[in-house]
Amino acid sequence: MIPPTAPKTDAPSGEPPLVSIIVPIYNSVAYLAQALESALGQTHARLEVIAVDDGSSDSPESVIERFQDDPRLRFLRQENAGPHAARNHGVSLAGGDYIAFLDADDWWLPEKLSKQLARFEGREGLGVVYSGRDWCDAEGRLYDTDQAPLRIVRRDRPVAELLLGNVVPMSTAVVSRGVLDAVGPFDESLPCASDWDYWLRASLHCWFDCVDERLAVHRKWGGQITANRLAQAECGMEIQRRFLEANPGAVDAGVLRKAWSKRYARRGRVRGALGDRLAAGRDLAKALWLSPGNGGAMADFGRLVLGRLREPVAPVR
Repeated sequence: MIPPTAPKTDAPSGEPPLVSIIVPIYNSVAYLAQALESALGQTHARLEVIAVDDGSSDSPESVIERFQDDPRLRFLRQENAGPHAARNHGVSLAGGDYIAFLDADDWWLPEKLSKQLARFEGREGLGVVYSGRDWCDAEGRLYDTDQAPLRIVRRDRPVAELLLGNVVPMSTAVVSRGVLDAVGPFDESLPCASDWDYWLRASLHCWFDCVDERLAVHRKWGGQITANRLAQAECGMEIQRRFLEANPGAVDAGVLRKAWSKRYARRGRVRGALGDRLAAGRDLAKALWLSPGNGGAMADFGRLVLGRLREPVAPVR
């Protein structure tokens, strides 16, 4: 593993590091103020917020005007090109030693950055620190996520851990400048899961750490830009294929089989929920052939036979 280069820093001696917070905006004016308040209200006050409007039609300027007296906020506009193009635009203008990402419909707890930055102190090779998060609906009601424990990436095998699934929520990540420079921009050509693609590439350059607390809240609502479930599953398979072709030998054969088993199981679950039982059966059978211990695929195969295979929906609490 190649250790990251030292983070860029222009901070005077004794000054805390500067954190650049990138906020891509697209038709989320109803939630934007809460996101910006949570960013500007961090206990780590040495920060800049770069809000990039990705061609919204709902006038985010009306919200930005409320914060015009805070010099830490910068507002930019671009033609609609997708959230990762907006993130790349923001990163290109960021001056921070660390970069954090916050979606315009999510928000943070006040101590989020302080707790994450503390993890970087004196830890050579650490490039990404993420955290847990809560989920809420459009009205801000929290989902019951108690049954979903946070997965923590092991230092000695970040590539393998991330290949088995994206465990780094975008709005929780803080990334060192050195890693961003080494990895390069988000892939704007991907229709979805460009964040997972990015973390996979980053795992070749650094190790990851996690603050095992829910320091962010992710909102699920009808206006979000999401591909359909089948397209997402197939996009995940393509990202995995490209990464493994570009990095042969990155993981051992056992991890490789488990990773492909998860991909086939995911697509099979979606196909079954959409009513394509034959294709679902093929995918789930392939998942079990690759990894007979894939309990999720086995359970989904049973549900498929009984006609009860559905996509899970988190209950509201």
